Amino acid sequence: MNIILLIIMTIALYKPTWMDVVRFLERDHTNWQAFTADHSCEAFALDLENAAKEDGLNFYRVRVNFENGAAHIFNAIETSDHGTIYIEPQEDYRYATPKVGGYLCWNDTGTCWKADGMKITEIIEYDKVEAK
Repeated sequence: MNIILLIIMTIALYKPTWMDVVRFLERDHTNWQAFTADHSCEAFALDLENAAKEDGLNFYRVRVNFENGAAHIFNAIETSDHGTIYIEPQEDYRYATPKVGGYLCWNDTGTCWKADGMKITEIIEYDKVEAK
């Protein structure tokens, strides 16, 4: 008789501090990858989400749709000291909280995607799980 032992490891996701997120981003090199037709913003966001979860951080993906039909996907995480943080996985920049009817803006510089048709029409969250 063959007995197969299956061990499933579950990494406990927790609500980190902002400094935990910064330290993770310093170690992670998702942003070093090249942007190509085959490796777009969606791939960057999924790569960063998966790397973060391996590290016990509960990153999830956020998609914003714009009035001109374009879209962009990036990451977010709930922190214990700064609330929800939005991260651009291609550059590790922090976005300001996106709002329907507003523009997508970088938190650190205040620069926004303000071209014609770039107002946000919809915000969709993927794989968001409540952390302890």
